Amino acid sequence: MSISKPLQAALLVLTVSLFAFQPRWDHSTDKQRPSWVASNEKSKKPRLSGVPFFTKNSFAVTWNEHHPHIIRLPKFQLTNQNANPVSQTDLEGRISVVSFVYSRCGDACPIILKNLNEIYTDDSLAGPISFYSVSVDPNHDTPERLDEFARQMNVSQHKNWHFLTGSKKEVLHFAGEIFKAGNPERPSPDHLWSLHTENIYLIDSQRRIRGVFNINDPSHRKKVVELVAKL
Repeated sequence: MSISKPLQAALLVLTVSLFAFQPRWDHSTDKQRPSWVASNEKSKKPRLSGVPFFTKNSFAVTWNEHHPHIIRLPKFQLTNQNANPVSQTDLEGRISVVSFVYSRCGDACPIILKNLNEIYTDDSLAGPISFYSVSVDPNHDTPERLDEFARQMNVSQHKNWHFLTGSKKEVLHFAGEIFKAGNPERPSPDHLWSLHTENIYLIDSQRRIRGVFNINDPSHRKKVVELVAKL
């Protein structure tokens, strides 16, 4: 039976559309993005027990530790609330949790920091581990202001919790280009609030991103604690 040309064209369009609408999984592995990874996409597969890696291809997930495009934090230098420099070498040899906040954020950030503090103070959290909360309002958030902010949020007593700032260019590179946080395409001339996000990032001792979590989801906070023990 012959198929008319209009029908052939329609079938071709449908085939291409179905192929293009594939989730952004890394095809070097047959495993899907775990359901605890913060995403707008909903995985229909069961939760996975492993700890994945993230690649430079739109944060695609892979379980192949030898994948050539695994994200490893490059060189950077920011400044903490004590006016001390913090660079990529400070993340080596220990687990890190990275978040993006700012002191003029009056609603979401206090909740984010409260939930981060819940993880930091969890008795079952394995160490050593450091927290890095990067300001997306660097023109306003000086080291002195961030020190005050940490006190206001009742986390200044945690010696391994660093509130970081830098130049707008440095923060845009760190938050927008490396972590793809928030919306890096819409920075303001005065601030980088578009990079603000509820997502936090779990970094292993080799500076590789191993998890993205919604800090306001209790199941995600629990998962962070579980995965730290596996890293």
